[in-house]
Amino acid sequence: MEPVVAHVSRAALIGNLSAIRRRAGDAAICAMVKADAYGHGLAGVATTLAAAGAEMFGVARVEEAEAVRRLGLDQPILLCEPLVDPAGDSYLSDRLEAICRVPGIRPTIADEFAVAPAGRLARRLGVRLAVHLKVDSGMGRSGCQLERADAIVRAIDAQPALELEGVYTHLATADEADEAFARGQLARFEQFVAEFAAAGRRFRYVHATNSAGLARFGSPMMTLVRPGIAIYGYLPDAAASPPDWAIPVAPVLRMTARLMLVKDIPAGAPVGYGCTWRAKRASRIGLAPVGYGDGYLRRFGNRAVMQVAGRDVPVVGRVSMDLTTLDLTDLPGGVRAGAEVTVISERRGDANSVEALARLADTIPYEITCLIGSRVRREIVDSFPERA
Repeated sequence: MEPVVAHVSRAALIGNLSAIRRRAGDAAICAMVKADAYGHGLAGVATTLAAAGAEMFGVARVEEAEAVRRLGLDQPILLCEPLVDPAGDSYLSDRLEAICRVPGIRPTIADEFAVAPAGRLARRLGVRLAVHLKVDSGMGRSGCQLERADAIVRAIDAQPALELEGVYTHLATADEADEAFARGQLARFEQFVAEFAAAGRRFRYVHATNSAGLARFGSPMMTLVRPGIAIYGYLPDAAASPPDWAIPVAPVLRMTARLMLVKDIPAGAPVGYGCTWRAKRASRIGLAPVGYGDGYLRRFGNRAVMQVAGRDVPVVGRVSMDLTTLDLTDLPGGVRAGAEVTVISERRGDANSVEALARLADTIPYEITCLIGSRVRREIVDSFPERA
Protein backbone atom coordinates (compact mmCIF):
# COMPACT_ATOMS: atom_id res chain seq x y z
CA MET A 1 0.00 0.00 0.00
CA GLU A 2 1.35 3.43 -0.94
CA PRO A 3 2.19 5.42 2.20
CA VAL A 4 0.62 8.71 3.12
CA VAL A 5 2.33 11.32 0.95
CA ALA A 6 2.67 15.09 1.22
CA HIS A 7 3.10 16.22 -2.38
CA VAL A 8 4.83 19.61 -2.65
CA SER A 9 4.58 21.50 -5.93
CA ARG A 10 7.84 22.84 -7.32
CA ALA A 11 5.94 25.17 -9.63
CA ALA A 12 3.94 26.64 -6.74
CA LEU A 13 7.07 27.17 -4.64
CA ILE A 14 8.83 28.97 -7.47
CA GLY A 15 5.72 31.01 -8.25
CA ASN A 16 5.35 32.04 -4.62
CA LEU A 17 9.00 33.09 -4.42
CA SER A 18 8.52 35.20 -7.56
CA ALA A 19 5.42 36.88 -6.08
CA ILE A 20 7.32 37.60 -2.87
CA ARG A 21 10.21 39.08 -4.85
CA ARG A 22 7.86 41.44 -6.69
CA ARG A 23 6.52 42.66 -3.36
CA ALA A 24 9.98 42.90 -1.77
CA GLY A 25 11.43 45.10 -4.52
CA ASP A 26 15.19 45.39 -4.15
CA ALA A 27 15.34 43.65 -0.77
CA ALA A 28 17.02 40.25 -0.62
CA ILE A 29 14.93 37.25 0.45
CA CYS A 30 15.71 35.14 3.49
CA ALA A 31 13.45 32.11 2.97
CA MET A 32 12.40 30.63 6.29
CA VAL A 33 12.86 26.84 6.22
CA LYS A 34 12.88 26.11 9.95
CA ALA A 35 10.83 23.23 11.38
CA ASP A 36 11.45 21.03 8.33
CA ALA A 37 10.31 23.84 6.03
CA TYR A 38 7.12 24.33 8.05
CA GLY A 39 6.43 20.62 7.74
CA HIS A 40 6.83 20.49 3.95
CA GLY A 41 10.21 18.74 3.92
CA LEU A 42 13.47 20.68 4.12
CA ALA A 43 15.38 18.87 1.37
CA GLY A 44 12.91 19.38 -1.45
CA VAL A 45 11.90 22.89 -0.43
CA ALA A 46 15.38 24.29 0.18
CA THR A 47 16.89 22.88 -3.00
CA THR A 48 13.97 24.22 -5.04
CA LEU A 49 14.20 27.69 -3.50
CA ALA A 50 17.97 27.78 -3.87
CA ALA A 51 17.68 27.00 -7.58
CA ALA A 52 15.01 29.72 -7.86
CA GLY A 53 17.35 32.35 -6.42
CA ALA A 54 16.62 32.69 -2.68
CA GLU A 55 19.57 34.70 -1.32
CA MET A 56 19.50 33.38 2.25
CA PHE A 57 17.82 30.74 4.41
CA GLY A 58 16.42 31.20 7.89
CA VAL A 59 16.42 28.49 10.56
CA ALA A 60 15.72 28.30 14.27
CA ARG A 61 18.43 25.88 15.40
CA VAL A 62 21.99 25.09 14.47
CA GLU A 63 21.02 21.49 13.67
CA GLU A 64 18.72 22.84 10.96
CA ALA A 65 21.59 24.90 9.54
CA GLU A 66 23.72 21.77 9.44
CA ALA A 67 20.93 19.98 7.56
CA VAL A 68 20.85 22.76 4.95
CA ARG A 69 24.58 22.44 4.43
CA ARG A 70 24.32 18.67 4.01
CA LEU A 71 22.13 19.39 0.99
CA GLY A 72 25.12 21.02 -0.68
CA LEU A 73 23.60 24.52 -0.63
CA ASP A 74 25.89 27.49 -0.02
CA GLN A 75 23.47 30.36 0.67
CA PRO A 76 24.09 32.24 3.95
CA ILE A 77 21.96 30.90 6.81
CA LEU A 78 20.39 33.18 9.40
CA LEU A 79 20.23 31.38 12.76
CA CYS A 80 17.29 33.05 14.50
CA GLU A 81 17.74 31.28 17.82
CA PRO A 82 19.78 33.78 19.87
CA LEU A 83 22.99 32.80 21.57
CA VAL A 84 21.93 31.97 25.10
CA ASP A 85 23.67 30.63 28.18
CA PRO A 86 21.17 28.60 30.25
CA ALA A 87 23.77 26.16 31.56
CA GLY A 88 26.94 28.18 31.95
CA ASP A 89 29.99 28.84 29.81
CA SER A 90 30.40 25.22 28.72
CA TYR A 91 26.97 25.22 27.07
CA LEU A 92 27.62 28.48 25.26
CA SER A 93 31.05 27.25 24.17
CA ASP A 94 29.61 24.01 22.79
CA ARG A 95 26.91 25.87 20.87
CA LEU A 96 29.39 28.36 19.49
CA GLU A 97 31.69 25.58 18.33
CA ALA A 98 28.78 23.93 16.52
CA ILE A 99 27.85 27.27 14.95
CA CYS A 100 31.39 27.99 13.82
CA ARG A 101 31.52 24.60 12.07
CA VAL A 102 28.68 25.63 9.74
CA PRO A 103 30.12 27.68 6.86
CA GLY A 104 28.19 30.86 6.11
CA ILE A 105 26.01 30.76 9.23
CA ARG A 106 24.80 34.08 10.69
CA PRO A 107 24.02 33.66 14.40
CA THR A 108 21.75 36.07 16.24
CA ILE A 109 23.02 38.23 19.09
CA ALA A 110 20.27 39.37 21.44
CA ASP A 111 22.24 40.33 24.54
CA GLU A 112 25.70 41.67 25.30
CA PHE A 113 26.80 38.68 27.39
CA ALA A 114 27.38 36.48 24.31
CA VAL A 115 29.50 39.00 22.39
CA ALA A 116 32.88 38.48 24.06
CA PRO A 117 32.67 34.65 24.22
CA ALA A 118 31.65 34.52 20.56
CA GLY A 119 34.50 36.80 19.58
CA ARG A 120 37.08 34.82 21.57
CA LEU A 121 36.00 31.45 20.19
CA ALA A 122 35.78 32.66 16.59
CA ARG A 123 39.27 34.09 16.90
CA ARG A 124 40.59 30.83 18.41
CA LEU A 125 39.00 28.80 15.61
CA GLY A 126 40.35 31.15 12.98
CA VAL A 127 36.99 32.22 11.55
CA ARG A 128 35.39 35.60 11.05
CA LEU A 129 31.79 35.24 12.17
CA ALA A 130 29.10 37.43 10.64
CA VAL A 131 26.32 38.08 13.16
CA HIS A 132 22.93 39.79 13.24
CA LEU A 133 21.72 41.84 16.19
CA LYS A 134 18.08 41.38 17.12
CA VAL A 135 16.36 44.26 18.89
CA ASP A 136 13.05 44.13 20.73
CA SER A 137 10.82 46.83 19.29
CA GLY A 138 7.71 45.57 21.08
CA MET A 139 7.42 41.81 20.61
CA GLY A 140 8.55 41.22 24.18
CA ARG A 141 10.22 37.94 23.31
CA SER A 142 13.90 37.68 22.33
CA GLY A 143 15.95 40.70 21.33
CA CYS A 144 17.81 43.37 23.23
CA GLN A 145 16.07 46.47 24.50
CA LEU A 146 16.50 49.41 22.14
CA GLU A 147 18.30 51.46 24.77
CA ARG A 148 20.97 48.72 25.07
CA ALA A 149 21.52 48.31 21.34
CA ASP A 150 24.13 51.05 20.97
CA ALA A 151 26.38 49.47 23.60
CA ILE A 152 26.00 46.02 22.01
CA VAL A 153 26.87 47.37 18.56
CA ARG A 154 30.04 48.90 20.01
CA ALA A 155 30.88 45.64 21.78
CA ILE A 156 30.51 43.64 18.56
CA ASP A 157 32.57 46.17 16.61
CA ALA A 158 35.32 45.79 19.21
CA GLN A 159 35.68 42.07 18.45
CA PRO A 160 38.03 41.55 15.46
CA ALA A 161 36.58 38.09 14.72
CA LEU A 162 32.98 39.33 14.58
CA GLU A 163 31.29 41.26 11.79
CA LEU A 164 27.95 42.93 12.49
CA GLU A 165 26.31 42.17 9.17
CA GLY A 166 22.69 42.94 10.02
CA VAL A 167 20.15 44.23 12.50
CA TYR A 168 16.56 43.08 12.79
CA THR A 169 13.36 42.95 14.75
CA HIS A 170 10.16 40.90 14.64
CA LEU A 171 6.58 42.13 14.36
CA ALA A 172 4.04 40.89 16.90
CA THR A 173 0.75 41.84 15.24
CA ALA A 174 1.38 42.18 11.50
CA ASP A 175 -1.35 39.62 10.76
CA GLU A 176 -4.03 41.38 12.83
CA ALA A 177 -6.58 43.88 11.58
CA ASP A 178 -5.38 46.79 13.73
CA GLU A 179 -2.14 48.03 12.21
CA ALA A 180 -1.29 50.53 14.93
CA PHE A 181 0.97 48.36 17.08
CA ALA A 182 2.92 46.95 14.13
CA ARG A 183 3.36 50.42 12.66
CA GLY A 184 4.68 51.57 16.03
CA GLN A 185 7.21 48.74 16.04
CA LEU A 186 8.35 49.62 12.55
CA ALA A 187 8.66 53.29 13.45
CA ARG A 188 10.81 52.50 16.51
CA PHE A 189 13.01 50.15 14.53
CA GLU A 190 13.40 52.58 11.62
CA GLN A 191 14.33 55.36 14.05
CA PHE A 192 16.95 53.07 15.59
CA VAL A 193 18.47 52.38 12.16
CA ALA A 194 18.26 56.04 11.13
CA GLU A 195 20.19 57.15 14.22
CA PHE A 196 23.05 54.82 13.32
CA ALA A 197 22.95 55.98 9.70
CA ALA A 198 23.17 59.58 10.83
CA ALA A 199 26.33 58.68 12.73
CA GLY A 200 27.78 57.03 9.64
CA ARG A 201 27.12 53.44 10.74
CA ARG A 202 25.26 51.35 8.18
CA PHE A 203 24.39 47.69 8.09
CA ARG A 204 24.36 45.41 5.07
CA TYR A 205 21.08 43.83 6.11
CA VAL A 206 18.20 45.59 7.83
CA HIS A 207 15.11 43.43 8.25
CA ALA A 208 11.81 43.36 10.09
CA THR A 209 9.08 41.96 7.88
CA ASN A 210 7.78 38.42 7.97
CA SER A 211 5.11 37.25 5.50
CA ALA A 212 2.29 39.27 7.04
CA GLY A 213 4.48 42.34 7.49
CA LEU A 214 5.68 42.20 3.90
CA ALA A 215 2.14 41.79 2.59
CA ARG A 216 0.81 44.67 4.66
CA PHE A 217 3.65 47.15 4.74
CA GLY A 218 5.98 46.23 1.89
CA SER A 219 9.68 46.59 2.66
CA PRO A 220 10.31 50.22 3.69
CA MET A 221 13.95 50.81 4.62
CA MET A 222 14.54 47.05 4.53
CA THR A 223 17.35 45.39 2.61
CA LEU A 224 16.21 41.87 3.58
CA VAL A 225 12.78 40.28 4.13
CA ARG A 226 12.01 37.03 5.98
CA PRO A 227 8.98 35.36 4.37
CA GLY A 228 7.83 32.11 5.90
CA ILE A 229 4.21 31.07 5.50
CA ALA A 230 3.87 33.00 2.22
CA ILE A 231 6.48 30.75 0.61
CA TYR A 232 4.20 27.80 1.28
CA GLY A 233 1.16 29.60 -0.07
CA TYR A 234 -0.99 30.03 3.02
CA LEU A 235 -2.53 33.02 4.72
CA PRO A 236 -1.05 33.77 8.18
CA ASP A 237 -4.53 34.15 9.63
CA ALA A 238 -6.97 31.39 8.67
CA ALA A 239 -9.81 33.90 8.96
CA ALA A 240 -8.33 36.16 6.27
CA SER A 241 -9.50 36.07 2.68
CA PRO A 242 -7.28 36.12 -0.42
CA PRO A 243 -8.45 39.58 -1.61
CA ASP A 244 -6.99 41.01 1.62
CA TRP A 245 -3.63 39.37 0.95
CA ALA A 246 -1.23 41.53 -1.04
CA ILE A 247 1.02 38.68 -2.23
CA PRO A 248 -0.67 36.34 -4.76
CA VAL A 249 0.64 32.99 -3.56
CA ALA A 250 -0.70 29.47 -4.06
CA PRO A 251 -0.71 26.54 -1.58
CA VAL A 252 2.15 24.17 -2.31
CA LEU A 253 1.00 21.03 -0.45
CA ARG A 254 -1.45 18.26 -1.24
CA MET A 255 -1.55 15.32 1.18
CA THR A 256 -2.94 12.01 -0.03
CA ALA A 257 -3.47 8.45 1.13
CA ARG A 258 -5.24 5.38 -0.25
CA LEU A 259 -8.23 3.61 1.19
CA MET A 260 -6.99 0.46 2.88
CA LEU A 261 -10.45 -0.99 3.52
CA VAL A 262 -14.04 -0.42 2.38
CA LYS A 263 -16.88 -2.18 4.16
CA ASP A 264 -20.65 -2.02 4.60
CA ILE A 265 -22.23 -1.63 8.03
CA PRO A 266 -25.89 -1.80 9.07
CA ALA A 267 -27.99 1.06 10.41
CA GLY A 268 -27.23 1.71 14.05
CA ALA A 269 -23.67 0.34 13.94
CA PRO A 270 -21.08 2.44 15.81
CA VAL A 271 -17.76 3.59 14.39
CA GLY A 272 -14.55 4.36 16.27
CA TYR A 273 -13.44 4.90 19.84
CA GLY A 274 -16.20 5.96 22.18
CA CYS A 275 -18.88 5.11 19.61
CA THR A 276 -19.26 8.82 18.91
CA TRP A 277 -20.87 8.16 15.52
CA ARG A 278 -23.55 5.64 14.62
CA ALA A 279 -24.86 4.94 11.15
CA LYS A 280 -28.37 6.34 10.68
CA ARG A 281 -28.78 4.03 7.67
CA ALA A 282 -26.98 1.18 6.04
CA SER A 283 -23.62 2.78 5.26
CA ARG A 284 -20.37 2.22 3.44
CA ILE A 285 -17.30 3.05 5.51
CA GLY A 286 -13.77 3.63 4.19
CA LEU A 287 -10.60 3.40 6.24
CA ALA A 288 -7.77 5.87 5.52
CA PRO A 289 -4.31 5.03 6.96
CA VAL A 290 -3.72 8.43 8.53
CA GLY A 291 -4.30 9.68 12.06
CA TYR A 292 -3.06 11.97 14.77
CA GLY A 293 0.24 10.08 14.72
CA ASP A 294 0.68 11.68 11.30
CA GLY A 295 -0.45 15.11 12.45
CA TYR A 296 -4.10 14.77 11.43
CA LEU A 297 -5.72 16.09 14.58
CA ARG A 298 -8.02 14.02 16.76
CA ARG A 299 -10.40 16.97 16.96
CA PHE A 300 -11.19 16.53 13.25
CA GLY A 301 -13.32 13.51 14.11
CA ASN A 302 -16.99 14.03 13.15
CA ARG A 303 -16.09 17.50 11.86
CA ALA A 304 -13.70 17.43 8.91
CA VAL A 305 -13.96 16.08 5.37
CA MET A 306 -11.57 14.41 2.99
CA GLN A 307 -12.04 13.91 -0.75
CA VAL A 308 -12.62 10.64 -2.58
CA ALA A 309 -13.47 10.38 -6.27
CA GLY A 310 -13.62 14.17 -6.51
CA ARG A 311 -16.23 14.60 -3.79
CA ASP A 312 -16.14 15.59 -0.13
CA VAL A 313 -16.75 12.73 2.27
CA PRO A 314 -17.20 13.26 6.01
CA VAL A 315 -14.78 12.03 8.64
CA VAL A 316 -16.92 9.92 10.99
CA GLY A 317 -16.03 8.74 14.45
CA ARG A 318 -12.94 9.73 16.31
CA VAL A 319 -9.62 10.08 14.52
CA SER A 320 -7.28 7.38 15.83
CA MET A 321 -3.49 7.46 16.02
CA ASP A 322 -3.08 5.63 12.72
CA LEU A 323 -6.54 5.50 11.11
CA THR A 324 -9.45 7.71 10.11
CA THR A 325 -12.89 6.46 9.05
CA LEU A 326 -14.88 8.06 6.24
CA ASP A 327 -18.53 7.81 5.26
CA LEU A 328 -18.56 6.84 1.57
CA THR A 329 -22.27 6.06 1.38
CA ASP A 330 -23.25 8.95 -0.89
CA LEU A 331 -20.53 8.42 -3.47
CA PRO A 332 -21.92 7.32 -6.82
CA GLY A 333 -20.75 3.95 -8.09
CA GLY A 334 -18.46 1.59 -6.27
CA VAL A 335 -15.37 2.83 -4.43
CA ARG A 336 -12.86 0.15 -3.60
CA ALA A 337 -9.82 -0.22 -1.43
CA GLY A 338 -6.88 1.48 -3.09
CA ALA A 339 -8.84 4.56 -4.16
CA GLU A 340 -7.00 7.83 -3.60
CA VAL A 341 -8.01 10.01 -0.67
CA THR A 342 -7.12 13.70 -0.57
CA VAL A 343 -6.46 14.29 3.11
CA ILE A 344 -5.39 17.93 2.69
CA SER A 345 -6.28 19.79 -0.48
CA GLU A 346 -4.03 22.21 -2.34
CA ARG A 347 -7.09 24.24 -3.36
CA ARG A 348 -7.63 27.11 -0.94
CA GLY A 349 -11.41 27.11 -1.23
CA ASP A 350 -11.85 23.42 -0.43
CA ALA A 351 -13.30 22.29 2.89
CA ASN A 352 -10.11 20.33 3.61
CA SER A 353 -7.62 23.04 2.67
CA VAL A 354 -4.94 24.01 5.19
CA GLU A 355 -6.86 27.16 6.10
CA ALA A 356 -10.17 25.32 6.46
CA LEU A 357 -8.60 22.73 8.76
CA ALA A 358 -6.99 25.52 10.78
CA ARG A 359 -10.39 27.12 11.26
CA LEU A 360 -11.84 23.80 12.41
CA ALA A 361 -9.04 23.43 14.94
CA ASP A 362 -9.19 27.08 16.04
CA THR A 363 -5.55 27.51 15.14
CA ILE A 364 -3.35 28.92 12.38
CA PRO A 365 -2.18 27.33 9.11
CA TYR A 366 1.39 27.08 10.43
CA GLU A 367 0.34 24.53 13.03
CA ILE A 368 -1.53 22.34 10.55
CA THR A 369 1.54 21.89 8.31
CA CYS A 370 4.19 21.82 11.05
CA LEU A 371 2.37 18.93 12.74
CA ILE A 372 2.58 16.66 9.70
CA GLY A 373 4.44 13.67 11.09
CA SER A 374 7.63 11.94 10.08
CA ARG A 375 5.71 8.89 8.80
CA VAL A 376 4.31 11.02 6.00
CA ARG A 377 6.59 10.89 2.96
CA ARG A 378 7.40 14.27 1.43
CA GLU A 379 7.64 14.31 -2.33
CA ILE A 380 8.45 17.20 -4.65
CA VAL A 381 6.32 17.14 -7.80
CA ASP A 382 6.59 19.44 -10.78
CA SER A 383 3.02 20.68 -10.35
CA PHE A 384 -0.40 19.46 -9.28
CA PRO A 385 -2.65 17.71 -11.80
CA GLU A 386 -6.02 19.19 -12.60
CA ARG A 387 -8.76 17.71 -10.44
CA ALA A 388 -12.51 17.68 -10.89
